[in-house]
Amino acid sequence: MLWLALYFPQLPLEVVMRGRQQAGALAVVETGEGRDRIGRCNAAAGTYGICPGMALPAALALCDHLDVYRRDRVRERHALHDLASWAYQFSARISQEPSLLLVEVGASRRLFGGLPKLLAQVRHELGQLGYSARHALAPTATAAGLLARCNGDCEVST
Repeated sequence: MLWLALYFPQLPLEVVMRGRQQAGALAVVETGEGRDRIGRCNAAAGTYGICPGMALPAALALCDHLDVYRRDRVRERHALHDLASWAYQFSARISQEPSLLLVEVGASRRLFGGLPKLLAQVRHELGQLGYSARHALAPTATAAGLLARCNGDCEVST
């Protein structure tokens, strides 16, 4: 078996940005310990000095036209479910966790012309769908998931 883990660290931001023609400075806010903090922000917001972990008032002081969205975990779950449906073209063995898809690709790599071509197709199609992912390959789903979350873009040889 060979498991492909696709980790979507920018999913909270990408579900907001999908379908937008031009995104100005944009941030997704999370509430923790009674304070609103930037959870994710796009590159346009980064040019103003806004970064994850920053308090929302500080971010608004840096950029008064910052588009602010609350994190929507329900929308993220729906997006991940849609991504799992999309991934069925690569394998029937799929599992999902928060921000992570696990796809058993060992049996289908020949069908797609080898592992490099399969991975290239996955990356290309994810880009077309408006998502970015870090990936990892390993003989077990657990190992692939851990590698994708920690390092990404790596492979454990079997």
